[in-house]
Amino acid sequence: MTEHVIPGPGGVSPVGWCWKNSPSTSGPEPARPVATKTYAGEINGAVGSPTAATSIRAFFFNAPPPTGVGMQCSGLDQFSYAQVSVTKTQLTVNLKDIEGKPVQNTADRNKPAEPCAPIVIPAQ
Repeated sequence: MTEHVIPGPGGVSPVGWCWKNSPSTSGPEPARPVATKTYAGEINGAVGSPTAATSIRAFFFNAPPPTGVGMQCSGLDQFSYAQVSVTKTQLTVNLKDIEGKPVQNTADRNKPAEPCAPIVIPAQ
């Protein structure tokens, strides 16, 4: 199995991974933060409302086309990354938060929700 980690949705990812080629390390290590706010924080700040991200998530991100994008999961208020695992039979994407736990399907980290399900793509 091969694993790679990529930044989270919306270009907001405080944690990335980098490969260090030195005698003391042989694998991925956390990189330093690249974001100062979550995507929900950016939305709330731009609109000037502490609940704007929750509304935008409901009416745009999660709403089905043609009104919205139709996302199955949108964890907007968590710093996140995607862990991609590849085998001969499938590609699996797990969305994880800064602590390595599954991203929750919410726009407000103070209101816990169900975790985002892994995305599994069978080999063809």
